[in-house]
Amino acid sequence: MEQEPHLLEYDSEPTARTPWRFLAGTIVAAVAIVFVAMSAFDKEVYFLTVSEHAARSAEIGAQEFRLKGNVVEGSHYMREGTLSEHMFTLEDGSHRMQVFFAGALPDTFADEAEVVALGSMREDGVFEAVDVVAKCPSRYEEQVPTASAAAQSPTR
Repeated sequence: MEQEPHLLEYDSEPTARTPWRFLAGTIVAAVAIVFVAMSAFDKEVYFLTVSEHAARSAEIGAQEFRLKGNVVEGSHYMREGTLSEHMFTLEDGSHRMQVFFAGALPDTFADEAEVVALGSMREDGVFEAVDVVAKCPSRYEEQVPTASAAAQSPTR
């Protein structure tokens, strides 16, 4: 005797709930996509030099922005009894601004180093940074080869 293959029986007519589930799932997915897209463009952060901020301070107000300048020589102080509360001054030639930062400064932070700090202005006129990035001015500058260095370099 030959056996017939076993076939599963199913209802070929969709139930009334299937279109509603699909529609609800589509709406939830669309709302999630819109939320993610709006979040990505929600936070605009200005990037300003110290002088640019001086010219636009009324427009910026207490809004968060990135501030770029060079550390004024001898201006870095730590609060007594702490290792993580710093006060220093940034300048870009014509303007200066005091900066407060509570955290560990990068290894490349030094006098005259170029610094970019993220934060906002306090009511007392001090920029309160939540993040500080520093570039060591001498470590990354390209050095022009001298005649004596060119004579000493091996040739192939």
